[in-house]
Amino acid sequence: MAYKNFNLNPAGRHTEVCAVRALAAALNMSWKEIYTGLCEQGFWLCDMPCANRVWKTYLIGKGWKRNRIPSIPQRQCTVKQFADDNCKGTFLLEMSTHIVCVKNGDWIDTWDCGDEVPKAYWEGSNERAVL
Repeated sequence: MAYKNFNLNPAGRHTEVCAVRALAAALNMSWKEIYTGLCEQGFWLCDMPCANRVWKTYLIGKGWKRNRIPSIPQRQCTVKQFADDNCKGTFLLEMSTHIVCVKNGDWIDTWDCGDEVPKAYWEGSNERAVL
């Protein structure tokens, strides 16, 4: 499928908040709704809104599950390959320092991370990835 350049930040800023952008796209919520929810979660965890443990706890609270991507030496899964293999559904791909939403085979972000290698994917209760 394809990379979709889309910035959900209402002010058009390209800030370091990939978690807010990705979760907003995946959960069909506004940037401000997600940011507020992550701020509240961060308050209770005494951490910053975009800290990994904050957005992960937030997703778990929304019923999402984390799955490791198997490491196969012959085939290193990239964001693009995951998207190509999962043309239906909504997923969040977790990299070491980034998170991106994959929706119906497209990855939605402010930059093309298609060659990045995710270590895990998140899925809602109605989704199932093909690996």
